[in-house]
Amino acid sequence: MGQRSRVVETRDQAIRRLAAVAEERGIRVYVYPQTGEHYATSASTPGLLHRVTLWSCDCPGFCRHGRCSHHSALLAELDELPPLPEPPDPVAMVARRAERVATWEENNLVHANTLLAAVIARQDAGETVPYAKVREAVDAVAIYQAATSTPVALAA
Repeated sequence: MGQRSRVVETRDQAIRRLAAVAEERGIRVYVYPQTGEHYATSASTPGLLHRVTLWSCDCPGFCRHGRCSHHSALLAELDELPPLPEPPDPVAMVARRAERVATWEENNLVHANTLLAAVIARQDAGETVPYAKVREAVDAVAIYQAATSTPVALAA
């Protein structure tokens, strides 16, 4: 089973994404003229207004996650959205990927060799090793060999 990378967005990226979500859902921001307070419509509950400021919103989503589409809509309305980060350097991304692959290959080799050595040690000690364990160890080395295209000698 391969290891999957999980993309983690920054807070600034999340706020920008939520501003786009707010626009898709038609969330509108209104200003109460007597006090200057801002209110945003609710996409899930028609007729409900959420009080929003530059720092918060009274909706359950903001209370739970510290960000929401209402707050992001206000920031977009006031042109206060955070700047986007610089895109990653492709050369650095390739170097990091090569490093992860090398580490993966090294870990697989260590695991395969340890498994095979343990089976051989059990056999040398006179213990009867079930065929399934021997097959598992040999398969681990074969999988490593196939993944890396590096010939590995199997113990007889």
